[in-house]
Amino acid sequence: MSDTKISTGAFIKSKMHNMAVWLDAELHLAVDYTPIVDKCSELELTTMCAMLHTKKEVFKKNDWSALTALAADEPALAHFVSIIDQVRERRWMHEKFWKYVRLFIDVME
Repeated sequence: MSDTKISTGAFIKSKMHNMAVWLDAELHLAVDYTPIVDKCSELELTTMCAMLHTKKEVFKKNDWSALTALAADEPALAHFVSIIDQVRERRWMHEKFWKYVRLFIDVME
């Protein structure tokens, strides 16, 4: 039996890819989000998670305004603002979306 471990960066990239596929399928965005995520390095995606982690107490309360503000203030996250707004308008997407956000925060613990 193999004890192969996946790096934190590879785990984050895998989960971000899964989230992007889900968002593309649900939101039918003008620009597919999946290829954008797939072009990001593990370091870039890990850095995004670190940014979320700095505000973990706010995000664990599902604070849409705080999430939008962080995305708007960080050039690396600016393209997320419209995605956040669209998910916010679709109540059926909230639970899964915030599970992803919490996962990206928790992985940085």
